[in-house]
Amino acid sequence: MIRIRRKSTAPDTLKSQKVKDAQKKIEGIAAQRKPASKDFQSHWGEDDVRTALWEMQHRKCCDCERKRDKNRESDIEHFRPKADVTEADEAHKGYWWLAYEWPNLFFSCRHCNQGHKKNHFPVANQHAVGPTDSLLAEGALLIDPTVQDPEDFLSYDWSIKDKKGKDLVFVVPRGDTAEGWTTKNVLGLNQGTLPTDRGEIIVTLQALAGKMRTGIYMLQEMLDERGARLIEAAAQQIKEETSAKRAFAGFRRDFFRKQNLGQYISPD
Repeated sequence: MIRIRRKSTAPDTLKSQKVKDAQKKIEGIAAQRKPASKDFQSHWGEDDVRTALWEMQHRKCCDCERKRDKNRESDIEHFRPKADVTEADEAHKGYWWLAYEWPNLFFSCRHCNQGHKKNHFPVANQHAVGPTDSLLAEGALLIDPTVQDPEDFLSYDWSIKDKKGKDLVFVVPRGDTAEGWTTKNVLGLNQGTLPTDRGEIIVTLQALAGKMRTGIYMLQEMLDERGARLIEAAAQQIKEETSAKRAFAGFRRDFFRKQNLGQYISPD
């Protein structure tokens, strides 16, 4: 996961009269009973909303950071679940009032959303039960990448190989934080092929780190102009390799930080 910069203006659909009507309908239902998923009209899935989220996230899933097609094998994820909340008590009616709210929506791959995130939303305190309750007071244990920087909570371990000798990269909590542990476990950030997929880029990153170290040595120890040119070229490559547009940018950045080359990573 990496930091996501959310546009301040919501897509037109979310500001439309049909969404206002849908929200009013849900409000009426919530006053009588717990809304079910089928009670919501899925306006969050319309093209302008999906496109805005997809582009905002550099065409990647908000959780696993794999590149994803806009319309194939993808979902619109509700950060706070609109209906059922797995960790809340039975009386909780879900975050129905946030169903069409721009800050609560993300672009996700179907595997992450339906296979792991589902209706989970663990908190340290009490779940908010209505629109007048403070969301901040909940103490959410899942990282919101538009509010927090996931790189403050998540790091990576690439010291393990599989039985065939292939590199594996695992997400590990940074500083043993509750947010790091919960996000890793709930979102399944080490499940399936993710460790292997991340591992496939290690050789490229190692070669680039080696090129940078060679350039630094040449410049510092030999006062060689070629070292300066090599550093300049390698620095540009590191910036490109760690761009937010790249798959697994979080791991890429952590890799170079741990090589003491963090000053060269992309600032986006």
